[in-house]
Amino acid sequence: MDVCNTIAIHGSPESVYRFAAAVERWPELLPHYRAVVILEAGERERLVAMHCVRAFGPLGWPCRWRARQELRPEIGVIYFTHVAGPARGMEVEWCIEAAHEGAQATIRHRVSPDRP
Repeated sequence: MDVCNTIAIHGSPESVYRFAAAVERWPELLPHYRAVVILEAGERERLVAMHCVRAFGPLGWPCRWRARQELRPEIGVIYFTHVAGPARGMEVEWCIEAAHEGAQATIRHRVSPDRP
């Protein structure tokens, strides 16, 4: 499965990249995120634990996972590999590019067809 979303954002690609890379701040910016904890910090690679509530059903569905985050600011890309949780094995790529009047963010989720 390959799901791709793209959005135009009024802001420089560099500032959008900084916001996207700072996963520990996602709960401040994204209402469905409850917590993000940096388990292993590194300059270009981090292990993070994430917790969100997905909008399935009237009460939502809590979801927790761990992901390896790889930061590639020189090319405007952030990679995530889910290493634990219900989407283990999923690859996520954030690509932040210059676009008319700001930035374009494309998020691609890839899940192997052999995953349930």
